[in-house]
Amino acid sequence: MKIYGAIPARSGSKGVKDKNIRLVGGIPLIFHSIKVSEKSKCIDRTILTTDSEHYANLTKNFSESVQVVMRPGFLSTDNSKDVDYLLHVSYTLGFGLDDLIVLLRPTTPIRTHNAVDRAILNFRETRYHSLRSMHKINEPPEKMYRIGYRDEATPYMKISHEEADAPRQNFGDCYHPNGYVDVIRVKTLLETKTTYGSSVMAFRTKPAIEIDSEEDFEYLEYTLRKRNS
Repeated sequence: MKIYGAIPARSGSKGVKDKNIRLVGGIPLIFHSIKVSEKSKCIDRTILTTDSEHYANLTKNFSESVQVVMRPGFLSTDNSKDVDYLLHVSYTLGFGLDDLIVLLRPTTPIRTHNAVDRAILNFRETRYHSLRSMHKINEPPEKMYRIGYRDEATPYMKISHEEADAPRQNFGDCYHPNGYVDVIRVKTLLETKTTYGSSVMAFRTKPAIEIDSEEDFEYLEYTLRKRNS
């Protein structure tokens, strides 16, 4: 069994231009995930999958040990799915069926290598198809609403307004997948052509900062300054 740390970094972000190489804490965003992958005691090799020669060159200059896999543009659009570039990497590098892919998304940059290793060790000997990190959220989906035509509000779940108005404690705990660390079996990926398969192991984390806007970057910088002060 080989364990590969995979860091996806396409260049076509629309929300924040080139967010994957935006400087955070003095280094490009993707470098935070690379550093964690390289510190891991379980990960055998770190891989960057990207469509950008610029991102590739930055990464090679940062770390000679990272293997860069260039993916075609049609796997790097706004509609591209994780499974598409993961299959591309697996076929390109010839991953074995017993191997694991540890997905470290650059947009969740605050993580520790110890937590990543704990997720891998917890998952490795199980029969689950994959592992996803997640943190507990305060409001369950039963309390949420959609806003439709002419501002009509309807419960997000198929329940009545009265049921949606029940105390939060009446509903079970709810968790949000946060991109801190996902672990994927190559066997599941290749045989089902899905990222996570049909059985997913949960890995609980503290609330994680996910980057998708300028405000997220500002909060991330604030958090890093607070941690380092």
